[in-house]
Amino acid sequence: MRAARATLAALPEAQALVAAHALTLPDPAEDLPPFAKEDLPEWSAEGQVVGSSDYRSPDGLPITRFGSAARVDVRGVLRRVVAAMRAHATQVQHADVLPETVGAIAGWYALSNGVLAPILTTETYAVADPLR
Repeated sequence: MRAARATLAALPEAQALVAAHALTLPDPAEDLPPFAKEDLPEWSAEGQVVGSSDYRSPDGLPITRFGSAARVDVRGVLRRVVAAMRAHATQVQHADVLPETVGAIAGWYALSNGVLAPILTTETYAVADPLR
């Protein structure tokens, strides 16, 4: 998340949007939102374990498991996600998909607080033991 915030802040298109609409960019060093976790395992091509066909989302997106974390590549549904964001225009503004991903960033949006935030190419979830 911190790297994505830094990448977003460096994009000329994001800088122009911020200037044109009086938005702000999140500081990569500031506290992350409560749902963001910094203690998840590092991801690399060597560390990823691609699951069997059973490891797919309902949309057929591949799910990568690494220990107690699961990562879903959301690029296949990104346009639908952004369309859903745009449907809530009183709460979400400037939702857009980049023509090409830049690092982990596939797009951006701003909530009513006026902070431009990245839309990542993947979503990561903590996997809970269903028997607990």
